[in-house]
Amino acid sequence: MAVTETQLWQADLLEIASHKAWVRERLTEDEWLACQTSKVPGASHAHAACRAFVREVLARTLAPSERTLSFTAKGKPLLPQLSISWSHTEGQAFLGLSPAHSFAVDVENVSTFFRWQNFWRFLQPEERRALMALPLPQRALGCGILWVRKEAALKACGSGLAGIFAVHASPRQEEDQVQLWADCGVAETWRSPVVLEDATLFCLAQEHGLLPPSFSIQPFAL
Repeated sequence: MAVTETQLWQADLLEIASHKAWVRERLTEDEWLACQTSKVPGASHAHAACRAFVREVLARTLAPSERTLSFTAKGKPLLPQLSISWSHTEGQAFLGLSPAHSFAVDVENVSTFFRWQNFWRFLQPEERRALMALPLPQRALGCGILWVRKEAALKACGSGLAGIFAVHASPRQEEDQVQLWADCGVAETWRSPVVLEDATLFCLAQEHGLLPPSFSIQPFAL
């Protein structure tokens, strides 16, 4: 089955994690061992459930020769012919496949940004001014919108958080362009829409011109 446009899925990790045998069957030995190393309570189950979710979507969607998953030195996942990205938080996981060269998703819980001042040092002056221009009750959500855009763009570039200051994003939901800066100025401008669903912020960052005006997220079922 050829993937000719961006496809997105959402999964309930608590539901998946409750099927322990199903999860274990879908992971390689290395993946299983890697998922057991987290020291955060419950995190190992979430990581394992998320990776099983990823493996199952690939099995249902791609031919065997297209499913070989590898990673760059900075952790960006790679497929032979497609871009792939996933993210999870608070029991929810999102996965995307895209024919775009640069593509990623990020998801965060809104409650993470109640103390939005903790993210201040990671913002550019323009981003700080835009955030402070929002009414005080809207700044936590605005910071979350801005942050998931930055993270999704950095994941798409494969640079990791080391490139946090190379991304300029807006805290306003309707202003969905993200600028990626090079030493000589703006290198690229992407669209980066954000969806708020049940206190969860989901962002998709993709090369400008390749992202459809709207997109839908398919529920994943075992």
